[in-house]
Amino acid sequence: MPETGVDERFRARFRREARLAAGLVHPHAVPVHDFGEIDGQLYLDMMLVEGSDLRRLLGSGLLTPERAVALLGQIASALDAAHAAGLVHRDVKPSNILVDADDHAYLADFGIAFPTSPDATALTGSGPVLGTWDYLAPERLSGGPVDGRADQYSLACVLFECLTGRLPHPGGEPAAVVAGHLLAPAPAPSVFAATVSPALDALVLRGMAKDPTRRFPSCAALITAAEVALRDRPAVAAAPATLAAPVDPGQEWLVRAVVRAGAGRRCAGPADETMPPCPYPGLRSFERADAAWFHGRDRMVTDLLIRLAEQVRHGDPVVLVGASGSGKSSLLRAGLLPALDTGDPAGGDRSGHDASTPHSVRGGRPAPDQTQLVCTPGADPIGALAAAIAPLAGEPAGELAGEIRRAPSGFGEWCRRLAGPGPARPVLVVDQFEELFSHEVPDADRLAFATALASAAPALVLLAVRADLVERCVDLAPLRPALATPVFLGPLSETELRQAIVTPAQDAGVAIEPGLPERLMADLGVRAAGS
Repeated sequence: MPETGVDERFRARFRREARLAAGLVHPHAVPVHDFGEIDGQLYLDMMLVEGSDLRRLLGSGLLTPERAVALLGQIASALDAAHAAGLVHRDVKPSNILVDADDHAYLADFGIAFPTSPDATALTGSGPVLGTWDYLAPERLSGGPVDGRADQYSLACVLFECLTGRLPHPGGEPAAVVAGHLLAPAPAPSVFAATVSPALDALVLRGMAKDPTRRFPSCAALITAAEVALRDRPAVAAAPATLAAPVDPGQEWLVRAVVRAGAGRRCAGPADETMPPCPYPGLRSFERADAAWFHGRDRMVTDLLIRLAEQVRHGDPVVLVGASGSGKSSLLRAGLLPALDTGDPAGGDRSGHDASTPHSVRGGRPAPDQTQLVCTPGADPIGALAAAIAPLAGEPAGELAGEIRRAPSGFGEWCRRLAGPGPARPVLVVDQFEELFSHEVPDADRLAFATALASAAPALVLLAVRADLVERCVDLAPLRPALATPVFLGPLSETELRQAIVTPAQDAGVAIEPGLPERLMADLGVRAAGS
């Protein structure tokens, strides 16, 4: 068992899931005989299956669609049994599907997915990353709720590969694969294998739907549909070899940020060995320099990164909506912007940048030639916007403000000057966008400001708006498409709140009094799980 076993949280999850896997008795699940720990090393004792695995069968050229579906039908029954028992496999892939000489299929590593190879990487919110990029469901990547439908997505990916001989979202590295699962529509298998029928196309695409609610009610239902579709078409030869696909460089750097955000952050550590800093900012907002202590909003950071990646293709700004005091500014300054850095989102030099004023952020280790700008509208939003970009656009702020007022739809040309030669785009964050209405801003300036932001491509734009003033913002016609699909910032969940309370103290080397997190959450009206 890998060294990950030394982590106590990993040990606890290992024991819990090994116990669940050992309790699952199914003819198509590899039996777990025993598990435990010897001399500090975790171990798992499973039945030895004499035969091959689906990965090798795919490479042999001997796997017809009919045989593949027959094998996957056995695996589907094991998955459904596990889901009924409350167990999610999380790493369904060809190399975990074992096949004996009689074509009896077994699903291996049930409920246990260890990061033992470069392609075995996980995105769980509470520790090691589990799963293989090529088959991971979008909700696994974005931090959404995960249930048996995530396994169905992976099974549909395996079916896609069996029918076409290629992965649904191939790529040379994780960022390209993640971009496909998160952002690209699932390709129809018939694009790569002309013998695949429309019925097979439809069922594979349903199994790989981005929205889990659009998938089949069970894994068996997916494979049963495939069996019916195969009966209605003539038999064909085995699928060709796996092919590669190009990557969209405009999105790749953002997807890398998603990968880094999901891979977790390193402990910040105390400022010096004798006096650890207070890891809690109190009533003030988190700033970029506090990124190491900012916890509990990983899923929101990932959601915003995904929406920014979608903006590369669709163009409309991303709108973040939350109640007053919900933590929008902290999320943007200590969460999102550091996550865009190419280095550790919690590390690096954050000094010298005041995120409360317009500036160009080049602290930490941002992507090469990437520019991050933050501004608040205030009473003169056009002037604030011009002041933010003037130093990099090579134009006096006053003259630039006049140009924006005169031709706001041409603002993108000024933003183009901020873009470097690489794929990373400038990012413009407008915090407290509601100041357009809480200050006495002329209507003409409001419209010009909104038009400029809607026309800022190639820059990526994110607006943070107070929830009670969203209706006023809808009056700004250029931003209506963006306001129609906002990202909502709600209260922290029980798990997120516990993380926000406990993790900063752990990072600072400070012990938390037993029961204190529960009392704090009770004071906030949050009921702890299991209580």
